[in-house]
Amino acid sequence: MNTLSIKYLISGGIITNYFCTSSCRHCLYNSSPHWPKEYMDAATAERALETCRRLGYKSVHIGGGEPFLNFERLKEVLVVARKTGVSIEYVETNSSWYTSKARAVSMLWELNDLGLKTLLVSASLFHLEYIPFKKVTGVVSACREVGIYPFIWTEAFLLTKTVRMSKCKFSICAELVPYFYLYFVGFVKKIHIPLSKFTLSIPNYPNAKTAFSSL
Repeated sequence: MNTLSIKYLISGGIITNYFCTSSCRHCLYNSSPHWPKEYMDAATAERALETCRRLGYKSVHIGGGEPFLNFERLKEVLVVARKTGVSIEYVETNSSWYTSKARAVSMLWELNDLGLKTLLVSASLFHLEYIPFKKVTGVVSACREVGIYPFIWTEAFLLTKTVRMSKCKFSICAELVPYFYLYFVGFVKKIHIPLSKFTLSIPNYPNAKTAFSSL
């Protein structure tokens, strides 16, 4: 019987939990509110991080699920990372936990004190089906106040040559449309694909075609 043996790591991440406030249709781990509200404990985190070190990798990212859904446990994982000598590249979040800037700033200061310097903030259209955009911008603003770098993840879903939002079961709120177009056009120019190769249709936004053509 053949067995898989990993002898060396060049990158890695720790999944603290699979429970999430969202059920994003693109989620690799099928995270959702239907998962048990379980969270990685300190002992498990220590074993995982020590394994990473033993295999030659001394920094990881933390994802889920939504890691912020158990904030005390998230802090425990950061404490263990410092103890084992593994640095945290970033923690992922969908911003669902955001209720006010003051609270977000307070929470992020605690993580900053534990060594967190980058927060990956999910802002794709898949996430925005569930998370109000104001929560995302609120977390980004709080990060900047604390001095944590907000790594806004929006590029992956744009890699297809055809983006047809009309085939999705959700609509884009009016406040998001300018943000999406500006980012979309900037990204397309960066990867050197002519805009004429893309087809974009957004329901409930009749001027989409005109706006797209004018950019």
